[in-house]
Amino acid sequence: MSQTDAIFGKGNPFPFSPVVQLGGFADAVRVGEHRPKRYPTIVTDALTRLRRQVSDYLERPEPGGDLGRAIALVGEFGVGKSHMAREVTSAIRADHSIPLWVINQPSLDLSAVYRNRMLGLKDDQEASAAFERVVSTYYANIVVELLNSSDADELHIGPQQHEVVAGLKEGTFDPRKVIQAFGIDRELMHRHLREHLRVAVDHRRFAVGLSLLLEGPFKQDVWDWLAAKEPSAALKERGITSAIDTTEGVFDALCVLSFLYGRVGQRYVLVIDALESVLGWRRRDYSQFMNGFEKLVNTFVNQDGLLVLCIQPEPWSRMPQGLHERVLQIWPTGLTGPETARLVSGYLRVGAARAGTPAGPGAAAGTGPVEERPDTSGRPADYDTVVPPTDDETGEIVLGPFEPDAVDEIAELSNGIPREILRICRRSWKRVKKEATAARGRTALEPARAQAPATPVIDVPRVHTAVRRMYEQRSHSDVLLAVERALAAGQWRREAPPPELGDPPEPATRDIAYWVRVGAGGALGVLPFTSVLEHAEIERIGRITRAAHRAFPRGECEILVVVNGYVSRRMRDRVAEVTRTSPVVVTDPDFTERLDRSLELLAARLEAAQRESTLDQVRARLTRVTEHQSGVLERIERLDTRLDRLAHTQTLQPPARAESPRLPLTVARLFAEASGTLERLLDRPADLREALGVDSSGMAEPGGRPRRVTFSAPQFEAIGLATLLGMLLDTFHDSVGDWIATVTADREGGLTEDQRNSLFVMCRSFEITLEVLPELRPDALPGAPGKGAGTREVRRAQVTETLSTLAERVQQTVIQLTDGGNGGVGSAAGAR
Repeated sequence: MSQTDAIFGKGNPFPFSPVVQLGGFADAVRVGEHRPKRYPTIVTDALTRLRRQVSDYLERPEPGGDLGRAIALVGEFGVGKSHMAREVTSAIRADHSIPLWVINQPSLDLSAVYRNRMLGLKDDQEASAAFERVVSTYYANIVVELLNSSDADELHIGPQQHEVVAGLKEGTFDPRKVIQAFGIDRELMHRHLREHLRVAVDHRRFAVGLSLLLEGPFKQDVWDWLAAKEPSAALKERGITSAIDTTEGVFDALCVLSFLYGRVGQRYVLVIDALESVLGWRRRDYSQFMNGFEKLVNTFVNQDGLLVLCIQPEPWSRMPQGLHERVLQIWPTGLTGPETARLVSGYLRVGAARAGTPAGPGAAAGTGPVEERPDTSGRPADYDTVVPPTDDETGEIVLGPFEPDAVDEIAELSNGIPREILRICRRSWKRVKKEATAARGRTALEPARAQAPATPVIDVPRVHTAVRRMYEQRSHSDVLLAVERALAAGQWRREAPPPELGDPPEPATRDIAYWVRVGAGGALGVLPFTSVLEHAEIERIGRITRAAHRAFPRGECEILVVVNGYVSRRMRDRVAEVTRTSPVVVTDPDFTERLDRSLELLAARLEAAQRESTLDQVRARLTRVTEHQSGVLERIERLDTRLDRLAHTQTLQPPARAESPRLPLTVARLFAEASGTLERLLDRPADLREALGVDSSGMAEPGGRPRRVTFSAPQFEAIGLATLLGMLLDTFHDSVGDWIATVTADREGGLTEDQRNSLFVMCRSFEITLEVLPELRPDALPGAPGKGAGTREVRRAQVTETLSTLAERVQQTVIQLTDGGNGGVGSAAGAR
């Protein structure tokens, strides 16, 4: 036998469907002597924790205390939750005295699961007898409690009471015969039983049913009712009117069973797989299930039961907070590289043992079956623990045709998920076996020319080929159609390649199949791509992305990679590094939603970048305006210097202004006082001339250098405010003059109400306008810092006092002059 035949001559050692089913119930009827297949198990930290919990539950001598527990195995698909749960069922089935219930997956018809389980229990004479003994023991405990209670005085048992109690506790007395012998009222027994069961469920029917189970005429009826059948007429007469055929009823029954086993010191185990399936139910069905399930968890924890459930992380996070607090969580993680090697070696060993061939190139051909090495860890034989075969000379794990680098690559690509590891191994094995078969066929056809084929190996390139064939199931056109449908579902408008890419577009960007415009100049590109397994593929994605980004210098372009195939967690990160976006995989169940959400996020990113770019443009424009303003100020400074020098040779006359209305002398004096006070505050200080580097004669010091006078924003504000006050004062002066002229021309006797109101509106408007203006800061006016500050503060106070009272004084003075017809207005000389 050639080494190739020894390796690939038999079946594929890796399972076709690496999915664990927990199976039926421990008391199911077995047909034949078939032994279920045993699969290798890798002992991880999570499995060690689970085993420790189960061993502690099973090996504790006496129940009680904190024995009851609920354990949640929380992990992603394929991480090994069901395999770990099977460890529990294997250990429990090794002890046939422990009742075990297994629910592979909760279903809406939970009563069917319950009915099948109870029918199996009923039809198995040994199992049903064991259950009846549990009920009888619990019934005896109730009788003992009754005999020790205050109700015992009514029974008149006499001195035999202590003997009867001792016999019931030891199990030598039948509680039914004790009840009959002493004439204990059946309703009294039912009352005590209901008080106990109320801890688990608040239903009278279970108290009646359990008490009747031990009575011959009703035993069959009670068993039928417990098996979810309609209650018989005899049971209906005694208060059991409905079948156990609802979710609530099933959970009540499970709580009662757990309560019974716990109260008699009997261990009891329930394993539920794929609990996340309930999240897809209708709201009403989900609420009913979770209400019953929470009550069941509490009963198991409080009554010394063991509950193990399997669920995925995201559904577990949505479970009620009460479960998180009462359930012990164990989170299985992906296998490491060495653990992956042990898993592969274990399957090679099991496959070789079944086929009666060596485990791989490390064993000589034709040496017979590979023996399983004994497990010396001291664990129960029910655990499928792998002690991998090792090479006798090197002590290394035997990987058969798998190269160590290939096993490391499998661990990397699969993210350590056992299910994915086994799928990749099976496909790689199948691929290499096909190549070996083809090579052997060519050798048979041309034996003279053909060389002896080398022993085939599974290396990294063959692993990549296997992965591509596994995951790239859809054609390129099919992927494009899926992307188009997703874009249409999200109302994304497909555009032609952006003109920024050139005409024709740059060759490196032609693989970008779809473009979506964002805002004025942004663009999103969708790049369909095959499986991302090698660094060369990352480089190619990088070249395409960089070419697209170069066409948009301001960064207003994003590329989203859509993978048709497989991309590991590490490769996802690499793609995100070169594209700035995380890829989307076509085979994801929610591909349409993920693509739409990714495009929304990228569009928002581009819009934010465009807004930032607009702000940058505004900043640049403001910078240019500021520079222009500085130039204007420099020219003003030069002009001011020339005007100062000209002032020494001639007197500058103020520009002519429009003639102001004439005012009565007393009114004109009020305005003159206010104007003079404001003008004194605005007198140009000498230190401003010194800031230009010249003295009062306009001459600079010997060797003097030009200097630039700058003005701050507060200085501009102070100058503008002072100028505004002067303009407002002039306007008030002219308006009062116009009012006096109008009143004098139209006056017939005293002032009318409209004339008085007009004067009031004018004066009050001036006054409240002054109130809302900012405070005039004399220290902000141009001049050398610190010089003349005290004088300006005094003048500022004068300006404030004069202007704030001006309106009131003007109004009073004008009314005195105009009201009463004394002719004062006409005889007064106008002044400004």
